[in-house]
Order: sequence, then C-alpha cells, then structure tokens
Amino acid sequence: MKTLGVDLAAQPERTGVCLVDWTSRPARVHPRPDACENAKLPAVFEAADKIGLDVPLGWPDAFVAFVLAHHDHQPLPSGERQLRETDRWVQAQLGLRPLSVSSDRIAVPAMRAAQLLAKYDVDRGGHGRFVEVYPAAALKRWGLPHRSYKRRDQRVVREEILAALARDWLDLAAARAQLLDSDHLLDALVCALVARAAALDLCDPLPPEHAERAWREGWIAVPRLGRYEELAP
Repeated sequence: MKTLGVDLAAQPERTGVCLVDWTSRPARVHPRPDACENAKLPAVFEAADKIGLDVPLGWPDAFVAFVLAHHDHQPLPSGERQLRETDRWVQAQLGLRPLSVSSDRIAVPAMRAAQLLAKYDVDRGGHGRFVEVYPAAALKRWGLPHRSYKRRDQRVVREEILAALARDWLDLAAARAQLLDSDHLLDALVCALVARAAALDLCDPLPPEHAERAWREGWIAVPRLGRYEELAP
C-alpha cells in the first residue's frame, strides 16, 4: 500500500505533498515538494492507493441554499450556514473548530480542490480513494501537540511531533530535515498517516444519520483514539 498526503493551499508554494510507501518495514516517507502544482498532482495521485487531503471537500448545505436563493432573487433562508455537519461533529468530539469553508480563507483551497478532483469519482464521505483530513484533530487523537506548530519559530514543537511519530516501522530519518523546515510537509505526512488509518478502518465511523449530507459536504476522517501503533505494516 502507498498513501499520499496533501496539505492543499491556495498556491503551490504553500502546498505540501508527502508519499508513504507501506510495502516494506519500515515504511518509507517521501516528501514531494516537486509535485505541488495542479499539473503535477494528478501523477502523484495515481501513485497512491489512498489519498488524504487537508482541505474541505464540499460546502455546507445551508450555505449552498443561501447562495442559490440570493442568485435567483428568492427569499433568503435563515439559520447558521458557516459550518458543515462534519465541522460540528469534530467540534463536539474534540473541542476543535475547523475553518469555515463558507466564510474563511480555506474557501480558496477548497475551490482549487474542486477543480483538481473534478475528473475523479470522489466519495466525499471518505469511502473511496480520497479522504478529507484535519491534521490538528489527528494529532490531538494521538496525544501530540496540535497547536502552535505551524510558525517558523516553532521548530521545537515540530521536533516533538516527529519524535513521537517515529517508530521502528516508520522511517523518518531521510525526510526529517524537510519535515522540520516545512509545516506544510508535516501536515502532508499526517494526512498520509490518516489515509492509512482510513484504509485500515482505524478511523471513527461516519454516523449513518450524516451519510447523505457527507456525500455533498464532505466528512473529516478522525483516527480512533489510541490506534496509531496499528498503522504499522
């Protein structure tokens, strides 16, 4: 198995791509800073069995209804329209609030993702090759620092995260310097690890009552508590 993680930003220079090859023990980690442009991402998609994307895969139903009503000069629906069902679920389960794809800066990467994935048959609930990831949620579930590791002056926090992720079954040595220097690559690695967890059915299940909405809005895959060691090949 090979899993790919992509921390998808609005621009290629702030995008992180990382491939993990699980076909040997230890698994090998391959950062791919050369593959962050739209023209190059499809090729690395094809090299992976499961792909974790740090970007919303859809917009809230209520937001879409609001925009359509406004576009058609119809009465505007009332109610909260900033969060998707999966955002509310993550907030309730982990106390973390994902960025709102309808009203925050993550909307531009989401539009980039929609364009990139248009030619694929994407199950936004995560049951296909692509799965949505929120790295902070995964790190928190694994008991690791999940805040204040993204700034350039927070290298020591990234060192702590990498030290905890390293195992005899996951070889981080060759990629360590790149992962320390770039929080985008570190997030991409976490996405690749969560993609592995999703492929092995080691994430919280999608609640059946939210399945229909997740098909439209997307659903964040969150690793089950205490299951990190089970990623080992």
